[in-house]
Amino acid sequence: MGPPIDRLIDPPAGWTAEWLHSDFFMSVIEALGRDNVCFVGGAVRDSLLELAVSDIDMATSHTPEVVQRLLGDASIKTVPTGLKHGTVTAIYGDRACEITTLRRDVASDGRHADVEFTDDWQADAERRDFTINALYATPDGKIFDPVGGLADLRQRRVRFIGNPEERIREDALRIVRFYRFSARFAEHIDRAGQAACGKCVDLIDGLSIERIRDELLKMFSRAEIMPTIKLMQQSGVLRQIFGDDWQPTTFQAYCTSEARLNAPINSLVRLYQLPRDMQSASEMAAKFKLSNKDRRFLINIESAVQQTDIETEADVRKSFYQFGKAATAAAHIILSSGVYGRVEQLAENWTIPEFPLKGRDLIAKGAEAGPELGDTLARLEQRWIDSDFSLTKSQLAATQ
Repeated sequence: MGPPIDRLIDPPAGWTAEWLHSDFFMSVIEALGRDNVCFVGGAVRDSLLELAVSDIDMATSHTPEVVQRLLGDASIKTVPTGLKHGTVTAIYGDRACEITTLRRDVASDGRHADVEFTDDWQADAERRDFTINALYATPDGKIFDPVGGLADLRQRRVRFIGNPEERIREDALRIVRFYRFSARFAEHIDRAGQAACGKCVDLIDGLSIERIRDELLKMFSRAEIMPTIKLMQQSGVLRQIFGDDWQPTTFQAYCTSEARLNAPINSLVRLYQLPRDMQSASEMAAKFKLSNKDRRFLINIESAVQQTDIETEADVRKSFYQFGKAATAAAHIILSSGVYGRVEQLAENWTIPEFPLKGRDLIAKGAEAGPELGDTLARLEQRWIDSDFSLTKSQLAATQ
């Protein structure tokens, strides 16, 4: 059973969504039945705004077990990615789609909700976070708008569904999501939402730092982010996440430098800059439980920032070798360096070389294995770096 027919409306004139008619989704729709499934959420929202669509989700009145059976009968592979919450992922070649059974919340601890399945499309919409995320599209392109998302989309407004405090207490991550979606879609902050975030800000303490981190990284991908940062400061969200370590002035200086140098946006570096004056890269990585790769990247930036005597291309190449191209470039954005242009140009045209000498090469020439061999290799590597990577393998071996 689909949304009430008498509440379906025609989409805006000229609206087309090519993904509606892809072979993959047509196969899924045929398997589940056109009257039992709708597209929902970001794909509908973004296509109505004529934005690029990436993840495409579907909602259905079928239970997860029925979804798996019907798709299996149609030879469409399924993965039970979240059966407890009603989600099955359909896979077709290199395409994937999450299909979730209509739900209503029966209990929540502020982090996770206990749900029960339903066939009520209105109830499914009312458990979602923002009106613009509760837009549904039928297989033939009709729109089901149960909570006023279309009007908010037209007015560029991000608004909680129903009572903002109740939505936040169901999942406190919605505080951070409110600012992320506002940064992307809203012309002005919704006052009721802003007030509710400030009132419920202490609930952030109950969230995992990984969930907060991921939302912040998505938020920081927006070019113009400072107005949102200031709103988060006013509501107390920044202090709740960072304690006394947040430094919005440092963050603003970095974003200004980023824009002045026409540098690409890097969300991780922006995150690093928010508490930059108070935390080391290692402390930052530990706090936000970053991967080892991201931790090393920030540590390399921190080290590269301390090398302020870069004046020549040889200096830049040395920094590339020691810290990597991306970390060197980020350091020069932080420093608002006049060398940044040369750094970017050289990064495109120079390949970081590999030290040509190995321990076995020295052993072959009579050196003994052991700690001294490592010291010798380190000394020769530094000599190679100081030569602007020009010394050959034979030249290095001859100077040991």
